[in-house]
Amino acid sequence: MPRKLYGQMLGHGEKELPYEACGLLSGSKESIKTVWKAINNQRKRNSFEINEAQFTSILYDMVKKKECFMGIYHSHPTAPPIPSNDDIRHAFPDKVYFIISYAKKKPTIKCYKINKGKVLPIRIILTD
Repeated sequence: MPRKLYGQMLGHGEKELPYEACGLLSGSKESIKTVWKAINNQRKRNSFEINEAQFTSILYDMVKKKECFMGIYHSHPTAPPIPSNDDIRHAFPDKVYFIISYAKKKPTIKCYKINKGKVLPIRIILTD
C-alpha cells in the first residue's frame, strides 16, 4: 500500500473522531491503489454502516477506473485494532480489512482477512 493512501485512511479516521470512519479500498493484484472514503450512516463510536446506494456507487466508480474491490477500512476510536464480533460476522470473504485504532496516543493500523469466522492477520507493506 502506498504511504499516501495509508495517510489518507489515518486522516479520515482522525477527522471523524469520536465516531468510526469507514471506506472501501480498490486496486489490482496485491496492490491497493485507491481509498474511497464513505459516510458512516450510524454515526456511532463503536459501529459503522456504509449506505447501500453509496456502496454501489463506489463499486461502479471502481469499475470505471478498471480497479477491483479489495477491501474495507474502518476505525475504532477507543478500541484496539482487532476485529469485533460484528466485523467478523459481516465480513466479505477474501477481502482485506484495515482497522485503525485511536485507543492510544499514536494511531495503530492492523490488517486482516476474515473468512467464515476465521481471522488471519495480514502484514502491511508500505511503498513510496
